[in-house]
Amino acid sequence: MDSKVRSSETKTRQSKKEYWSHHLDSWQKSGLSQVQYCQQNQLNKHTFTYWKGKMEKKHILPPLLPVTVKPDTKQDFPFLHSGIVLAFNDHLSIRLENGFNSDTLARLIDLLERR
Repeated sequence: MDSKVRSSETKTRQSKKEYWSHHLDSWQKSGLSQVQYCQQNQLNKHTFTYWKGKMEKKHILPPLLPVTVKPDTKQDFPFLHSGIVLAFNDHLSIRLENGFNSDTLARLIDLLERR
């Protein structure tokens, strides 16, 4: 395939993504139903739904992070009699002992996801 054709196809794909991303953002801010928004903007509702699904797939799962599981030994965690330690890096770890408050953990996870 000719490099000019490939370049043109890439630009076309990118411009379609930008076009539909703009419309999806505008629709979400509009307060209108999908059908109403499509009618007001002369958009095919089936194409709108296709692009909505396509764009949502990209935002469903956060990127995966590597996890290392270490055996729980008294030498590694002398303070921990039972429970879980989540170590994210050398500077961040979360210790969950038996009887931890799950609401507090949920708030902590929400806070960390926003960063």
